[in-house]
Amino acid sequence: MSIFSTYGSLKDFGKKSPVTTALIFLVFSMVIVTYITGGFTIENLTSLGALDTVLVKEGEYYRLFTVMFLHGSTDHFLSNTVIGLFVLSGTLEKLIKPFRFAILYIVAGLGASLFIVLTSTETRVGYDVTVGASGAIFAVLGSLLYISIFRHDLIRKAERKSIYALIVIEMVFTFTTALISIPGHVGGLISGFLLSFIIISRKTPIKEDPYIQKTYEEILDSYDEEKYY
Repeated sequence: MSIFSTYGSLKDFGKKSPVTTALIFLVFSMVIVTYITGGFTIENLTSLGALDTVLVKEGEYYRLFTVMFLHGSTDHFLSNTVIGLFVLSGTLEKLIKPFRFAILYIVAGLGASLFIVLTSTETRVGYDVTVGASGAIFAVLGSLLYISIFRHDLIRKAERKSIYALIVIEMVFTFTTALISIPGHVGGLISGFLLSFIIISRKTPIKEDPYIQKTYEEILDSYDEEKYY
């Protein structure tokens, strides 16, 4: 069974990935709030907590956090939610458990936001505004990259190749598509990868027995968290 496979039902997903479930609920709620309060305009998104680099430098640091729950359009919301949260974040949370996932998502997401601010040279309010969960989602990708390199016991070769390919594709889109925050994506990827060194142990990978096939649920349930994490 693939680590990217579905959980069987939304109830199972909520049970095994409660933090991701809460994140999906929060970003969906903020889309509704965005529609009600005036739509996806820069002015409205800024009033709701979008990351305006100038305002952050003036002391509105809460925007480093609130940006992770806002989106610039319905399509933006759907792509981040379906692929970034439901598939990637749900997978990572299943692998490293909810508490560690929550720490990584929030802290590395803040790292991505901070990277945006530190690399911005804009001095006018309203001209460098960012929204979206992409920075935190790229942090998830960074953590999956760490696992692919150092924790072969948690992820199989074919899936490691899929993660490598996805990262390459996403980085190509990042640098070739308009209206994408390059610092946010790059900062998130780096933050997630580096933070994983702290919250996920670099345990010596276990060699798989080719004659015994186990599901990921069986493998993960057999782990002693104190020993392996």
